[in-house]
Amino acid sequence: MGLFYLLLFVGYLLVAAFVVWLVRVIFNRRLYTWLAVAFVVLFPTYDMIVQTALLKYYQLTRSPLQQIVRTVDAPGSVYWEDNVWPGYDENYRLWMIDHLLDGEHLSTLAMNGPDGKIYLYRYGKGDKPEAYTRASDLPPLNYTVKLNPIPLPFWQKPFIWADRMEITDNRSKERIAYSERYMGYSPRWALILPVGDSPFEGGGRVGDEHAYYFDERVLFSSFAENEAADRFRNISSRISYKTYFMRLRRAGKNGHD
Repeated sequence: MGLFYLLLFVGYLLVAAFVVWLVRVIFNRRLYTWLAVAFVVLFPTYDMIVQTALLKYYQLTRSPLQQIVRTVDAPGSVYWEDNVWPGYDENYRLWMIDHLLDGEHLSTLAMNGPDGKIYLYRYGKGDKPEAYTRASDLPPLNYTVKLNPIPLPFWQKPFIWADRMEITDNRSKERIAYSERYMGYSPRWALILPVGDSPFEGGGRVGDEHAYYFDERVLFSSFAENEAADRFRNISSRISYKTYFMRLRRAGKNGHD
């Protein structure tokens, strides 16, 4: 791999030198020559330059990126809606039942699935859910957690991804917490082989990248703190990273939210 990078670097230097020489011969003006030099120097890292500028912009203009008005220890019933994946697969839902649906902190939970249905689980009923087609058909639940993409201008989508999680008290209609994150895609010049097929390996980020843990810190404050280590050890059973990140990558490339 080291030899490959060396050959790639030498090859680029030769191409860059040829481009500068060609511009100098054709235009024979110092300004154009220096512009050509600037281009070949900056071109390999242009995506990181744009990405860094965008992340800094959002960090400054969207502050605070995370806010918690109040936390809850025993929410009782919660509806999770993920429009980024979109939807929670069966592994994730089973993980939530095993770790959160304890009858003390949580007795009812509902989650949207990747098939468009909404699955509602009750404590003591095992893993047999009630299925709904619309959120409006659900019985009254105390809290709602929503994860949505943040719309970005089309020219920014190849460089960064953005989403926002909001937690609402359905009884008072109060937004008790939110968290935004902006993540840059892997730099193209480094030819990094992403770990777990993540397109963000080596990219910059601002905000809390652990969106799938933020809701637990807010809704299960003491419970989440006591079992944080166990949650992170089991996160691979909750999310199919390859599917998730590849969808984000395609969204960035194709210009869709």
